[in-house]
Amino acid sequence: MKSLYVKSLVQGNVSLDVATETVTKFVNSLHCTQLPDNSYPKFRVAQVPKGEKCCRIQGFSENDSNSIITNYYQSGPFTVRTSVIIEIIMLIIEEPLFDILRTKEQLGYHVYCSIRDTFGILGYTVTVNAQATKHSTSYVDNRIEEFLKHTRELLVDTTERELSQIKEDLVKTKQCIDVHLKEEVDRNWSEIISDDYLFDRLKREIDAIRNINIDEIRNWWS
Repeated sequence: MKSLYVKSLVQGNVSLDVATETVTKFVNSLHCTQLPDNSYPKFRVAQVPKGEKCCRIQGFSENDSNSIITNYYQSGPFTVRTSVIIEIIMLIIEEPLFDILRTKEQLGYHVYCSIRDTFGILGYTVTVNAQATKHSTSYVDNRIEEFLKHTRELLVDTTERELSQIKEDLVKTKQCIDVHLKEEVDRNWSEIISDDYLFDRLKREIDAIRNINIDEIRNWWS
């Protein structure tokens, strides 16, 4: 290749001079020129149209009745505060979600919800691993939608005291110290390849968590 755009991360017990020298030697060994700024690939994410869109894919094995139903709900561009709000909501609904869809309705053996950050576009998903011999994918989809209609009630019923406990637990999780250098490297490298470069992401998230109240969370969902 004549032109390249190189991203690198040097982390550990190494000085700035040594890190710079090492990367420079590597780049020079490639014998390439710098990729022009207008040629650098940009990540683009499609905006999901309002309303319901469905994509169904037939399984590879005709004898396998297992199906995975994932409902994705797109929010908008990333902000630390919005990402924290969605994360807290997922923590509030995850237990009722499992209790209703998995334990009571027996829709599938694996039921969970999670926040999604797709190249800077936030959203969340609800996933159910079901068996087509017991429930159709359309039925499971409808039950997921029905559950989410009651999320507002779950948020209304959540007290400030309960929220404080959720926030405290979440902060503790984000304050966990890296045991191995690889954990810190993986986190920082993820920031680089995603073009986010929020190397203090955890600190920003913790600050946002501590300043969020239940009314703000309810208003976001509404």
